[in-house]
Amino acid sequence: MIRKSLGPLCFTFLSLLFIQFIFQVDFSFISSLKSVSEEVEMKDIYFSSIQRNEIKPIANIVLIDIDTCKRAQLMDLFKKVQQYQPKVVGVDVLFKEEEPPSPLQLDYLNYAESSASTVFACVDSGKNIAHSFFAKDGSKAVEGLVNFGNTGEGHPIRSILNKSKSNGNLMSFSAKVASIYNPSLSALKKIKEDTSFNITYIPVDFPIEIKAVDIVNDSTNAFAQELKNKIVLIGALDSAEDKHKITNAGYAENDGLYTIISGLRIHAIAIAMLLNDNLISEPSAFWNHFFTLFVFLLFFYIFFYLIEYHEFYYELTFRLVILISGILMLFFYVLLMKKGIEIDLGYWVTMIIFISGILELYKPVTHLLKKGWKKLPFNK
Repeated sequence: MIRKSLGPLCFTFLSLLFIQFIFQVDFSFISSLKSVSEEVEMKDIYFSSIQRNEIKPIANIVLIDIDTCKRAQLMDLFKKVQQYQPKVVGVDVLFKEEEPPSPLQLDYLNYAESSASTVFACVDSGKNIAHSFFAKDGSKAVEGLVNFGNTGEGHPIRSILNKSKSNGNLMSFSAKVASIYNPSLSALKKIKEDTSFNITYIPVDFPIEIKAVDIVNDSTNAFAQELKNKIVLIGALDSAEDKHKITNAGYAENDGLYTIISGLRIHAIAIAMLLNDNLISEPSAFWNHFFTLFVFLLFFYIFFYLIEYHEFYYELTFRLVILISGILMLFFYVLLMKKGIEIDLGYWVTMIIFISGILELYKPVTHLLKKGWKKLPFNK
């Protein structure tokens, strides 16, 4: 059977290579199809619809909403927060306009450079680093990148930039905050050399949210216990300019596939992911090629056997094989995702469908080729 299958096997393999080449070419007429496929990924469906975990409250991460606070009010906020002895403070605040000279400017710079447990947001524009208003070029302030790895405008955010092209010493804001909170986290070792890392959208909630003005006006230390030894993240929770599309894993009241939340919440989700070591990894190149070859050979011989020995029932059994294999692969995908491993399910299912279709074409194509070969002048 193996010798008899060599011809169909080569034909199927070469056809798949040709199909792969065709789909890599940027044809304008399929650009709309490409945009659709880039919008939704299987893991979006998994996080929003398949995983059925209860929403877990994260009590060691506190969110502080600056709301309409101006620069002058933030200094009072930082000093007040430090009195409550948090373990680490993350400041996701960036102003577009330059800071005008003021007596407070020196206070900002001194605070930034003397606060080793405070991480300030910065953005890599691709050409240079845009610092927060209290962390200037050349300062000793602790900084972290708040860049998201979204694939385009309107697409959901699935990853966070972890390496900067402009400054090799910078890491992501989320990873930097997590490293100060607990430098021995195993998740930090896994992403240490990664230029970006994927966000695992698990159902989490941050029950402690405080308005900045309430802390500034607190004269009785009412928030002392809520902030002590915690991760405190400061930023805008309702700013329209910092809203992003993400997979809805219980973050919204509706059952939609996606929802919109603030950038500060996304970083909080990423930090919770790092603290709990809930990273989703992909198989290495070796295992990816191994499983791809295994799926290819397995389904090639299933369909080849059906055509050779049960051709009359091929159409029926083919549909049955596709249905059962699709269900089993979905089950396999979910099982691996629960273990923190993501496989390319869509690619494998597509490959199975192509294998079955190509094998159906093998006999008529080779028959026509033989017939055409015999009609050539030098064969007469």
